[in-house]
Amino acid sequence: MAAAPRPNASSEEALSLFKQLWDVVPEAADVQINVRQLDSYADRNFHVTSKDLQPGFVLKIHNSMDTENLPMLEGQHLAMRVLSAAGISCSQPIPSCASKDIEMIQLSCQAEGSLPRPQSHIMRCFHYLPGQLLDDVPLTPELLISVGKLMGRVSSALSEVQHTGLEREHEWHMEFLKSNISRRLQLMGDNALEEPKMKLIESVLKDWEAAEKTIFPSIPRQVCHTDCNEANIIVSQDGKQAASLIDFGDMCYSWAVSEVAIAMAYMMVLEQKKPDGDPMAVGALVLAGYCETCKHGALSEAEQEVLPLLIRGRIALSLVSGAQAAMREPENAQYLLRTQSGGWALLKTLDEKIAVLAAERENRTYLAADRKFSVEQVFDAIWVGIVRCRLEQLVTHWPRASRILKEPKM
Repeated sequence: MAAAPRPNASSEEALSLFKQLWDVVPEAADVQINVRQLDSYADRNFHVTSKDLQPGFVLKIHNSMDTENLPMLEGQHLAMRVLSAAGISCSQPIPSCASKDIEMIQLSCQAEGSLPRPQSHIMRCFHYLPGQLLDDVPLTPELLISVGKLMGRVSSALSEVQHTGLEREHEWHMEFLKSNISRRLQLMGDNALEEPKMKLIESVLKDWEAAEKTIFPSIPRQVCHTDCNEANIIVSQDGKQAASLIDFGDMCYSWAVSEVAIAMAYMMVLEQKKPDGDPMAVGALVLAGYCETCKHGALSEAEQEVLPLLIRGRIALSLVSGAQAAMREPENAQYLLRTQSGGWALLKTLDEKIAVLAAERENRTYLAADRKFSVEQVFDAIWVGIVRCRLEQLVTHWPRASRILKEPKM
């Protein structure tokens, strides 16, 4: 599935459409309205504020591909309402003057070598959720556990959601990871990645192919957010708790365990960027929080077994996707490449650990015939008991946690 280009919309155009369609901007001539474009992979997002519009609104103009999938957006709105009813702070759509959650607009589009032409795009408006992004605050054990807790609650609430518009394929979908990575590598062309990096990606794809034939079919599925990263979590004012979840653009039916795997992957990459980072400890803390609040409790044996591969897969997808998107859109490279610095190092560490365990424990079974070990061995002793214990048992099952919980890393 090819990625659609981002809409061609300026801040001025976005504000004009906002005034026209939502009619919430004060009419006073002396009111200063500020419009700031927000980071985004595939759409155009804008934060609109003024003295009388605090904390403001988020305008989202969708790419042409999403514009053709109205049921998907209706499914997102249903999920947002379900999460809000469950007491989870998240984005909520604001009806337009015409009492519509979704408006259709026309923007100028010009392909290379052709004349400008109008193109339809969906536009939505949301209340802006105030606070700092997780990316802007220090990672502490308390915060990391709260990320897991938040996603456990999200997973529990979304398990009740049913909507055909969310049964879809997209370029970040974990179930289509192998084809999504392969397509992006093809778009990047020969020698797009250095040989050591390419070998890391090939290692993931090899294990993924084996899992598709064995364990993936047995993993439970449900509606998932599937994008719990540092740019989509808003923290509490004191920076100690994950308070809100934003950006539902990748929501779909997927493996339930992918929700926590994705959260772990991004938090571990953040930790890897530190000179003295301990990404394995970070992953364990997120997982412990998730198991504390998810209604299913501890992961099943099948979910435990596949969790490390899902983490590696998400990191690999993020690295390849970011590199390819930055080639296409160099002006947005800083945002698109944010995973690169810690991601490759972490993927290498995980791959090496797996290779060593496979060589040492030939009597244990994992995903592929040449990689035999148990999930408890994948990330050394920190995993023993963590996937089965409740949060209050964390220190008992994992002695290292007592040190980390008492001495937060800043």
